[in-house]
Amino acid sequence: MGQFIANTYYFFKNVRKVNYGSDNLILVNTQDEFAFLSNTLFDIRGNNNIVIVSCGVYIADIKILVSGDNNKIVFGEKVQMSGGCLWINGSECQIVIGKHTTINEAIIGVSEKQSSIIIGEDCMLAHGIDIRSGDSHSIIDLISNQRINHARDITIDNHIWIAANCHILKGVCIGKNSVIGAGSIVTKDIPENSIAVDVPEIVRRENITWLREDVSQS
Repeated sequence: MGQFIANTYYFFKNVRKVNYGSDNLILVNTQDEFAFLSNTLFDIRGNNNIVIVSCGVYIADIKILVSGDNNKIVFGEKVQMSGGCLWINGSECQIVIGKHTTINEAIIGVSEKQSSIIIGEDCMLAHGIDIRSGDSHSIIDLISNQRINHARDITIDNHIWIAANCHILKGVCIGKNSVIGAGSIVTKDIPENSIAVDVPEIVRRENITWLREDVSQS
């Protein structure tokens, strides 16, 4: 059966676990700082899957859905995620969220074998964001009879701000310190220190960075 392993530094409220398989593990690795989990569903169907929750993590009102074998989901130190869903449908896949990243109501999904979504450190994701490495359905070339829409990994580098209602599509790499404007659909790589906006995305400005703080001058 799947199991929780944790020390005394955690707080669970309305945490529900569904497990169909063997050797599935939810590891709350808090060491000397609390982790807080509230209104969270872990639905794991398969074998040898692991969810790692690091110290200082706050997750609330989310679903974690895994279907397959040998998958991994990692919440880095002090990640905050409120609302939304993480899902994996495949085997040997991973979702990694780097430390100090904040996420509000995003849906992050990995499909097909050995696919991954890696989100770096100190990223800020607003509500209504959809990030997925695959299409979940097949498009077949009639001449070759082969599938042509395989999944591709997504990498979101450190210190990325993704504004509300964005879609990040498969195969994309977003360079560090960049900003994705509200409502954008990102279909190709974004260079670091850039602002990208529109459908599909257009790099509007380069040589920028951003801060969480409002530093407006009087």
